[in-house]
Amino acid sequence: MNESAKPVIAAIEAGGTKVQVAVGSDWAPSAYRTIHTTNDPIETMAQALAAIDECSAGKAIDGIGIASFGPIEVNPHSDHYGVIGVTPKTGWQGFDYRNFLGSRLEAPVAIDTDVNAAALAEYHLGNHSTEGGLAYATIGTGIGVGIVSEGSVQNGSRHPEIGHIPLRRHPNDRAFTSVCPFHPDCAEGFASGPAVIARWGRSLSDSLDSSAHRSEVLDVMGDYLGQIAMSIVLHHQPSTIVLGGGVMESAELLTVTRKALKRQLGGYFPELDNGTAIEQLLAPPTLAPVSGTAGAFLLGLQAATNGKIS
Repeated sequence: MNESAKPVIAAIEAGGTKVQVAVGSDWAPSAYRTIHTTNDPIETMAQALAAIDECSAGKAIDGIGIASFGPIEVNPHSDHYGVIGVTPKTGWQGFDYRNFLGSRLEAPVAIDTDVNAAALAEYHLGNHSTEGGLAYATIGTGIGVGIVSEGSVQNGSRHPEIGHIPLRRHPNDRAFTSVCPFHPDCAEGFASGPAVIARWGRSLSDSLDSSAHRSEVLDVMGDYLGQIAMSIVLHHQPSTIVLGGGVMESAELLTVTRKALKRQLGGYFPELDNGTAIEQLLAPPTLAPVSGTAGAFLLGLQAATNGKIS
């Protein structure tokens, strides 16, 4: 441990197209570096190590937090902790974060998914009601959901895969073919960024700018996102569901999602049967666009302090 009052943490957020590196003793450090990922994880992480060395200015690293795209083994008691599973990202399957980074930086490592890390950060550092727990859903290149309750990420034997729950098809979306290579009717296959492009030929923001697609985009996407939110409510009953990711940058989409959720719940929870309650339940992230990196910092802090976040 460093002699300074606070441990020095290296935070790494590894996404599908870029890696964000931050070093410091505070969750919002000033030293950031962005690295574009390649099909060679060793090359990419070697660049991350160089960035950590530059950002740390010679200080020893006390803990490493890694927030990565999945699937990844998140059970710290597993021999495969920190190993990337079956993934469409070329070259990354089987890559071992813990051994590669931990051995080179000689510091303890804590690893979780990027969405779990974002959930952890929004719970501890965001401006949300968390009494009943918090769920963070990222709607972007993929769809993932992280759950935090009583301050801790809730994983089972593996991390949750709520992005692959089946959805009821929208009546006007019968002919669309899911973009998920595994499931014909899952959330990621219907409502992710690639699904938007496959369906309407352009990104969500561009689709909303098109008068030809605008109404349909809001109707279909609001319905699917409402179904995802309803599943989270029914399964976990969190105080807050944070909706993040590139697709959710549209405030208008958040509004129609709230309306869809209220309609789909059908009055089953009277306390949610009004607009104010739904607005408080479905919230935008307060730490965007650094929720995942802030979460990686908290993971590194846990590694350095034997699980404590203070």
